[in-house]
Amino acid sequence: MSFDQVQIEVPSSSANLGIGFDTWCIGLSYPNLKVTLRKLKEGKGIKIINKSPYKDKLTENPYEHSGAKALEFLFEKLKVKDYSLQLTFEDTDYPPAKGLGRSGAEAVGSVLCGIISYSDLKDFDRKDIVLLSSYGEAGSNPKKGIRGHLDNVSGSTNGGFNIISKNALQEVRLYHFLPKENLGVAIGYSDYEKKGGTEALRKILNRPIRKEDYVKTIARISSATFCLLKGDVDGFLEMVWEDLFHEVRRADGRGYGNFDSKELLEFKRYLFTSFGIALNISGAGPNIQILYNKDRVKDWKEIENTLKDWFLKRGIGLVVKRVDIAKEGAYDKALKMLS
Repeated sequence: MSFDQVQIEVPSSSANLGIGFDTWCIGLSYPNLKVTLRKLKEGKGIKIINKSPYKDKLTENPYEHSGAKALEFLFEKLKVKDYSLQLTFEDTDYPPAKGLGRSGAEAVGSVLCGIISYSDLKDFDRKDIVLLSSYGEAGSNPKKGIRGHLDNVSGSTNGGFNIISKNALQEVRLYHFLPKENLGVAIGYSDYEKKGGTEALRKILNRPIRKEDYVKTIARISSATFCLLKGDVDGFLEMVWEDLFHEVRRADGRGYGNFDSKELLEFKRYLFTSFGIALNISGAGPNIQILYNKDRVKDWKEIENTLKDWFLKRGIGLVVKRVDIAKEGAYDKALKMLS
């Protein structure tokens, strides 16, 4: 079965939930990205069209676009040649480079549309979609078989809470589930322009980690995962609000703005002890993610103002939006569409 035109709605995602750096990711119900693949009767290759209020910040170069790169890799695997098609990416409020996994959503939507248009989705499982989509992400090199990051593409593929790992044989293992509904999420977009780009901030992470910090982090990750599976949101939050690895290094390298790790940790501790919320800096960008218990947070406006005021005093403007965890991902929506 094949289709001349396919449209998939892809959820956004938020990765690096505190201590779950490059390992945990959640799919978000908002914003979403509509990806449409339409076969063309003339021409050759992939044409990209962006319909977005952020169009000026998005590329339409197929050699640079994450969706086109992932689709090219898929076609190579499927041995699809001499194709001419148009990929359209449409949103009303899905900014790039704001910690919402836009490039991952572009890749996931393109791969799913490509499979439905040129193959059969029943021959591909969730893991296949995640792995194929990762070849559109930054750092990937399809010719050398090097995948990009798996966290954001997992969130967009599956929705819910995702755990990405490799076993001792370097085989990828993916797990996803829906956490208890009282786990709340808010995203903060900052206007701070990070210095040196993502790769520069990643190099900072190569610095040695102390044994005691390593042991603390492993213990907290184990405890937090158990609490989340058990439905203990409060137990999860108390384990994830302090990160001893990526946030410390990047804050001290001024990767987040005009403050260091000591200032950041003091603020994070204040937010947790005063409001019971866990503030995380998501990824290499200076954008924030707030996790909280919906049953316990009564005055959200006070929390929002506290967040904005702290960052504004350091010259950083912040827009905070509460969102829901997506109950399904793009893969689920594709299956429903075909059923």
